[in-house]
Amino acid sequence: MANVANPIVIDQSYCPHDRCGDDADKPSLVQISDVTFRRIEGTSSSKVAVQLRCSQERPCIGVRLDGVNLRCGDQPCHTQFANVRGTPALEAPAPGLWVPVDQDGRPVPSDTE
Repeated sequence: MANVANPIVIDQSYCPHDRCGDDADKPSLVQISDVTFRRIEGTSSSKVAVQLRCSQERPCIGVRLDGVNLRCGDQPCHTQFANVRGTPALEAPAPGLWVPVDQDGRPVPSDTE
């Protein structure tokens, strides 16, 4: 893929064109589990290349990123995870490409800092 705005997305809070009314604040009751994003390479036009926003009621489990190699210009790509049980497994990650950020785009400190 080349210059894609949202390369990897699970968004269970998606509300197109703000037309969800009273249902906008209700968590999804769909359970997402055992999802693998495999052999995804290319460039992202957005800073957040991986966004996993899962349901508060039924968090995502068993998400894997296998052979994902995305570039975000000259800077590392950012990731956003919400309501993902455990840490999404990165298989063969490219070093220095990922910076976890919160919902406001602020970097999240790692466990090693």
